[in-house]
Amino acid sequence: MLDSMLASGLAFVEGLKDVDCKPGIVQLAIDTDDQGAPLVYTSAKLPASVGLELMPRVTTLIGSALTRSVVTGDGAFDATVIVRVADRAMHDGLVPLVRDLLQRVQVSRYRGGPGGGPLLPKFDDHFAGEYSHLAKVCAFVMAHNLRGPTFGAR
Repeated sequence: MLDSMLASGLAFVEGLKDVDCKPGIVQLAIDTDDQGAPLVYTSAKLPASVGLELMPRVTTLIGSALTRSVVTGDGAFDATVIVRVADRAMHDGLVPLVRDLLQRVQVSRYRGGPGGGPLLPKFDDHFAGEYSHLAKVCAFVMAHNLRGPTFGAR
């Protein structure tokens, strides 16, 4: 099971290289809900003051290889990287970091209920038992906010 989750995650990160992360707001369908409808996430760029604080926290947590992989979409890491991330996460306060990262994200439909909207008010219920899905959403938001440069690339 872990192998299939890792393979799915790697394929997702690889696919992020095709997502244009330059606009201030980007939408991406990530997986499907219980009824098979796509879950569309809308990420708005984080304010600079938040992004500047998050960047070193994210890099410290997931390491340079995984950060590079998420930002560039090259998928060049293995399971040992995931183990190191899990070990760091136990010591570095993963939940506050994820909540900060997802503060400007909306979802088209909350898990287990009608309608959608801002992710954080429903964070616990929406992602309960869906940690692989949560990792994909975080990877998308990281790519959207950390990929750059934007002004020189337009």
